[in-house]
Amino acid sequence: MSAQIPLADEFWLCAHDTVVRRAQLGSRPLGIGLAAALLTELVIWRCLTISSGRLYPVPGATLPDDPALAPVMSQLIEEERRNRSHRLDPTPAGQRARDWIAFLSADNRAADLVVARLSRTGLVSRQERRSLLGRPTVYYTPTDTNATGWPAVRISTALQKGRELSELDLVLAGLMLATGLHQRTLALLEQHELVRLAEQIKRRMHIMLREILHHAETAVGETVMTR
Repeated sequence: MSAQIPLADEFWLCAHDTVVRRAQLGSRPLGIGLAAALLTELVIWRCLTISSGRLYPVPGATLPDDPALAPVMSQLIEEERRNRSHRLDPTPAGQRARDWIAFLSADNRAADLVVARLSRTGLVSRQERRSLLGRPTVYYTPTDTNATGWPAVRISTALQKGRELSELDLVLAGLMLATGLHQRTLALLEQHELVRLAEQIKRRMHIMLREILHHAETAVGETVMTR
């Protein structure tokens, strides 16, 4: 089942505890991880490329038939069109990846897109809590304990047995490392197993996916420094 769940959705599920019914990450690192995951999905769909810190929509790429990806891709294409209209040079200038991660992670943009997509599959449920003043707060919780726990088990077991991870699992594990989520989800791994994970990311992950992880890690680091 987990193989059919999109990357950003799996990251959201991993980041939420079904027992205490809350996120295991702060909203900022969670948003950064989700933003990076959505951009990674667009690269995997071959709608987007990244080079030297800049995102480039692939010319002629079909808009993904996906409720979370289509709005992001549409806006990327529109921004690229606007940029070109203000430049004499027809060469694509691209858009800064760090700006897009910041934009998507702010105001729950990435989280809202992912939760809406998860809602269609029934993997999250809408909850409402009222404050002492009677004002309702809407939040979402996972409905399937297996869906939240299986990715970390899958990754940990592979590393403990010395097996190589799939590229998507490498990205998911990389997002856990970049956001600090690994301290909870991969807490049972020994240091040498974490080293093995880092080696696999460096050796086997596509350079564009590694670059997105780098920008996510940088964004999380900047968030910590500005607290």
